[in-house]
Amino acid sequence: MQLIDISVVICTYNRFQLLREALKDIICQETDGRFNYEILVVDDGSTDKTKEVVDELASNSNAPVRYVCGEGKGYTHALNSGIAESRGEWIAFFDDDQQTAPNWLKELFSTATEAGVYLVGGPIVLAMPEAERLMLGPRVRALRGEHPPSCGIFRRSKKPPLPGGGNRLVKRTVFDSIGVFDEKMQTGGCDMDMVVRARDAGFNNAWAPKAIVRHLVPAYRLEQDHIRWSCLQGGCAFAYIDWKRWGWHKALLVCVARLGYTLIVSVPFLLLGYLRRSSTSVLDNKIQLWRNIGYTRKALFLVAPKLFAQNKFFYPMNFRKEREAFSKDSCAVK
Repeated sequence: MQLIDISVVICTYNRFQLLREALKDIICQETDGRFNYEILVVDDGSTDKTKEVVDELASNSNAPVRYVCGEGKGYTHALNSGIAESRGEWIAFFDDDQQTAPNWLKELFSTATEAGVYLVGGPIVLAMPEAERLMLGPRVRALRGEHPPSCGIFRRSKKPPLPGGGNRLVKRTVFDSIGVFDEKMQTGGCDMDMVVRARDAGFNNAWAPKAIVRHLVPAYRLEQDHIRWSCLQGGCAFAYIDWKRWGWHKALLVCVARLGYTLIVSVPFLLLGYLRRSSTSVLDNKIQLWRNIGYTRKALFLVAPKLFAQNKFFYPMNFRKEREAFSKDSCAVK
């Protein structure tokens, strides 16, 4: 059996049109003879033409393409299936709603080997006209996948940004040490959780600025109802990550701090946005407010699950519920 340097894992579910375009970019990656790679498409129970698309493009691929039939257990389980089926020393993660240039994998791999690190990430930009992108506030852009976000999260740090979910190269050693993605995280956030655990375990990371990925944004993801859902979901995920890292005492303190920030900062800036009639500012500050609400509700549940069960709140937060609730055509992009 040929040794594989990199396994590229793409998880997908009922988006064969988007998958086709994503695969077209990945099957023709440049290697300059420095490495080889395979592609694993993990199908999480699709009922559309996903397998036909994979079979069609596999015949013209520069690298072997394998179709992995998933079990319909959601994104996190699909990621773990990809890891289990992969043969590479390194594992790269790419999403089915992304596009990239032929140098993407080469840039990630070169950075990893030259820097001697275990994780590498690269920029994720929104695939939309610049004028439309700038009409969105920085928090909206970050929420829709722009990474690193332009809302100041990394400005004060000299460390490289943590790798984002759809643009990441990870050495298999990391998963052997810290375990795979946490399948209890049904409300998303498993990507960030893995990176945080890796960092806490001492695995260093680097940044490949030329490994650029373009993230397609379906029209429904720019509607306020979906943005609110994403923020509540993200708040839940952050609360669970903090609870795992620090225990309930510190997570509860963070919850109190978030509530204080909401009252002292978010609410006044929200009111200021309304006074200025700035829809961009209003929505950006609502994002912070909704995230803190999600964090608080999840934190209370983790501390006292019987007292704060909130089943009606958590059920729609399931990552798999997104397209059921918001869009019949998840391939319609801006």
